[in-house]
Amino acid sequence: MRRVRFPLRDRLVLTPVEMVHALSFTVPMALAGGLMFGRLWVLGALVAELCGCLLVPALLPYLPTRSYTAKGFFVGVPAAAALVSAALRPIAGRKFLLGLLELPWWGAVASAVLLGLAVVILTAFFAMNFSGCTPDAAPSDVFRETLVWFTWMPRFGPRMRRLVATNVRKSGVQLNTEACIGCGRCTEVCPHGVFTRDPETQKIRLDPDRAPYCIECGACRCNCPQDACDVTPGVGCAYALIYSAFKGLDTIVCPC
Repeated sequence: MRRVRFPLRDRLVLTPVEMVHALSFTVPMALAGGLMFGRLWVLGALVAELCGCLLVPALLPYLPTRSYTAKGFFVGVPAAAALVSAALRPIAGRKFLLGLLELPWWGAVASAVLLGLAVVILTAFFAMNFSGCTPDAAPSDVFRETLVWFTWMPRFGPRMRRLVATNVRKSGVQLNTEACIGCGRCTEVCPHGVFTRDPETQKIRLDPDRAPYCIECGACRCNCPQDACDVTPGVGCAYALIYSAFKGLDTIVCPC
């Protein structure tokens, strides 16, 4: 099985694109939170964007679990804790609504906790959105994590599940077992071990447990001397899935 390198430079190349997409979430948070609770919410929006779009890709090999949402939580929780600590000092005399009103102590605590939750959730969401930009996560992984965030929404959730089912059915790797001569080149170049050798026939076949991890890189198709491998690429992008479901499209389309 081939090892694929994903160095820091490659991980950060899409950070500017991810940060532009993130503005549709952080700008409303900065405006609404800043006007209501003060400039610390503007800082919180900036911290969430930097954590999810910059720190998570930079620290990707060192963060535990395969789930990108969980990786975002690992980065977002310490940042949120620091912001909450800053928001609670001092707790008395905090202003509300552009300084027109004074918050009671419990209102200041609620505002600080809400700020922390917003930072953690946005950081985890931005990290999940990055999953489709990596050679580690297969489209099935990307769609699975995206559905966790949106499947509960009425109308929007069912539309998203329908898009995923259509995309999975039309994309992926196919192997013509009759044309296969069993040379094993596909097993050598596949970075996710999608192919395996049948111990009885010595022919190559798709591993049913590993096939969903195909990242549609096309290495098997390029290296097969018999053209027995074929790859139909889908769109394994969380942002594309969200965009297509929001627009009510019949197929997943990447707006980038």
